[in-house]
Amino acid sequence: MKHLALLPLAILLFGCLPETPRKQIVVRSEATLKVVPDSFRLNTELRARGKTRDEVIKSISAKLDRVTSELPKLEGLEKSELDPSEMRLEPVYDRQCRSERYNDDACPVTGYLAEIEIEVEGSPAEEAGNALSLLSDLGVAEVYLDEYFIRDLSKVYDAAQERAFENAKDKAERLAEMAGTVLVGVLKIQMKEYGDEEIFYGGLSEDSDVIVVTGSRISPKNELNITPAPLKIQREITVTFEIE
Repeated sequence: MKHLALLPLAILLFGCLPETPRKQIVVRSEATLKVVPDSFRLNTELRARGKTRDEVIKSISAKLDRVTSELPKLEGLEKSELDPSEMRLEPVYDRQCRSERYNDDACPVTGYLAEIEIEVEGSPAEEAGNALSLLSDLGVAEVYLDEYFIRDLSKVYDAAQERAFENAKDKAERLAEMAGTVLVGVLKIQMKEYGDEEIFYGGLSEDSDVIVVTGSRISPKNELNITPAPLKIQREITVTFEIE
């Protein structure tokens, strides 16, 4: 009877025993892919000067209409988005007076200046140079190439992640072989994402004009062929493998 009484206690103690730790190998790996960008981003600025506010607003409005209507017609441009983000309208004071006084209100207004900043996106990336040249033809005050980027990175990230995992697995198999054992399976995968602003991009604002042109096309007076350099997309992972 004493043996029977001890049996439930033995079962209880067995359930409290610590779990035997699994043998494991932790491997950190990364993969880098070079991918040619498919899109470009330009920043440009329109300016207009005049003696009255109405004159300046009318002038810069005409320039804006010309840019938004003509740029999408660029030969070879498949998609374009224009976002007039900021506009400034300010008085222009007499220079001689301003050089002698610190208070603009004490100087006569000789005219007005209006400025509109526009962010332009387009595809394919190879048309960035011609887009810049055409904007110059359209009379913009300043324009510069901001960057090249990849519009949809999901497939690129997946490919880099798969390669990083394969690299980790190869490294773990070599380590296991050196230790005289083999891999059993994967216990855990941790991924590190790279927050490069030139790679991660959420797109223009909802108010931007997305224009796809299928009609007649135009070309800049002077072609400007710029070849975008490949972008480096990285994925880093840490994989915990179970071994025998």
